[in-house]
Order: sequence, then C-alpha cells, then structure tokens
Amino acid sequence: MLKYNLTHIEKQKLSLIPCFNRTIFSFKRGWYDLVKNLGIDILDECMSDTGLSKLKFVPEIREVKEKFGIMSIHFKDGELQKLHSTSKDKILDLCRKTEKESQYICEYCGEFGELISDNGLWKTLCKNHTDTGQGIKSIDEYE
Repeated sequence: MLKYNLTHIEKQKLSLIPCFNRTIFSFKRGWYDLVKNLGIDILDECMSDTGLSKLKFVPEIREVKEKFGIMSIHFKDGELQKLHSTSKDKILDLCRKTEKESQYICEYCGEFGELISDNGLWKTLCKNHTDTGQGIKSIDEYE
C-alpha cells in the first residue's frame, strides 16, 4: 500500500502553503486535493480583509491525519486565539467541512467513497478499494 502514501514532492507542495509550513501529514494520496484546497481557502480567508501586502498571520496547522476513517485537523497550540473571532470561526468551519467531506472521498484514490468498518478498522473507500471481506460494514449498517 506504499503507492498510496503521499510522495515527498506532494508533501513539499503542501508545505508551500503557509498554514502547512511545518505540518505532519499522515493520510493517503486520495485526500491530497482536499487538503490542498483547505490550505488555499485558509490563506484566502487570512488575506480577505488585509490584502496580500498586509498579510501578517496565517495559523499554523500542526497535523493532518486520518482518524477512524475521517480526516482530523489539528492546529498548533494557541494559533487560533491569535485570529479575529470572525476569521477564527470561518477557518474552523472550513476545517470541519473538509473533515466531513473526507468521509465521502476514498482515501486511496480520491473518488467517491463511503465510510466503512473492516472488523473495527474504519476507512473511507470507493468500490474499487473496498475489500469484499466478511467484516466490512457501512456506517449506515451501524445505525
């Protein structure tokens, strides 16, 4: 499954976005575009009131990872408190929206997927990457 891990070049490209300067990335390639778009949206939000020439602060994201089959985003301690409350709320909304979207995007290829459990191990997978083993259940089967 190594072919599905982010490449060094993909990690470098993400690190060019200011909020991902020193971020630890622990997710598969299928979520690359989701994370890249989140970084661009956060940068846009930080520039919206000040303009690029006056950009003084972009909150630093410490880690983006997969947790229980869904993306989990963690900011560096204290980063969000440095923002105006309106910007803080908008950035948190962008993060929650991205985390929610990740449960519908295959973490391996980026195609439409479904959050499933494979004997207790949660993943978001498309039809092509879903193992047809006996232990697989969709989230709907647990409700």
